[in-house]
Amino acid sequence: VGAGNVLAISHGGKTLRFTLGTSYYPLATPANASDSAPSVSLEGVPLVFAGYGLTVPSIGYDDYRRVDVSGKAVVIFSHEPQERQSGSLMNGARPVAESTLAAKEGAARMRGARALIVIGDPTHLIDQADYGLFTKDPDAEEKPIPVLRLRRKEAQPLLDQYGLDSIARLIDADLVPRSTALNGATVTYREHLSKNIRTVRNVVGVLPGSDPPRAKEAIVVGAHYDHVGLGGHLSMS
Repeated sequence: VGAGNVLAISHGGKTLRFTLGTSYYPLATPANASDSAPSVSLEGVPLVFAGYGLTVPSIGYDDYRRVDVSGKAVVIFSHEPQERQSGSLMNGARPVAESTLAAKEGAARMRGARALIVIGDPTHLIDQADYGLFTKDPDAEEKPIPVLRLRRKEAQPLLDQYGLDSIARLIDADLVPRSTALNGATVTYREHLSKNIRTVRNVVGVLPGSDPPRAKEAIVVGAHYDHVGLGGHLSMS
């Protein structure tokens, strides 16, 4: 994690500033070949709200149907609408495959978005993301565009000005997308992150058996050198 990471959202003559590892963290970051140059540099990019960031062809739901996100940064809510309704067309009370962050990133990127900003949806009383974790164990996925998790508490002025929580509740009620450009809102984002590259080696030992009939057979015993690697993302999956 290098110096000079900046995330700021301007709206209505005000500027909200966020701190890496406190009020935002990257879920995904483009690869960076240089420690000195930023891996991402966005200056005053317009913001667009795209609901839950979902495209679900099986039920004809598309948060991007009536909004242009090309060259812009997209703000979405986490999860999906009608998540707790067993009779929902979305997929009952089970999450649809399109609600994963990887799928949401792909949906935004394929439509030309330059960044995806994810905020906890208003149906969950507690923000489920651990923002302090990134500075302790940074492990962002490598994606072509940055995907940022933004804490609701600091983002609330933006949500309030454009009534985004109310819009989310309407979507939750009738499954009708209400995506819209956030006129006058822009984001500035500079990312100084690079991947640690380490050389690792396998250790192999051979213990010959003493039974001649089985001399050509082998039993392979394997283990991680330190059980779960470094204990990072997905290590316990």
